[in-house]
Amino acid sequence: MAERDLDQIWNYFAEEVGSTEAADELADTLSGSFALFASAPGLGTTRYALGRRLRAFPVGNYLVYYREMGNQVVIARVIHGKRDQRRAFRSH
Repeated sequence: MAERDLDQIWNYFAEEVGSTEAADELADTLSGSFALFASAPGLGTTRYALGRRLRAFPVGNYLVYYREMGNQVVIARVIHGKRDQRRAFRSH
């Protein structure tokens, strides 16, 4: 799901801004944050209403949702902060 989210964010941003370079920068910023969650998984806020063991952390205008699974972190979704989070999270 997160890969699809990143693809959709990149496409939307490239179209709206008219710059693939800017879309690349945004995608790099978002995906670059994933290592932070792997090194410190407790950083995010728990989001029990959206899923078991789910956490969210803001990165720019987006929320990155992830789960700690054993000794690794799995990125679940990346959703713009202005969207209805429950609806967006369940829509995929």
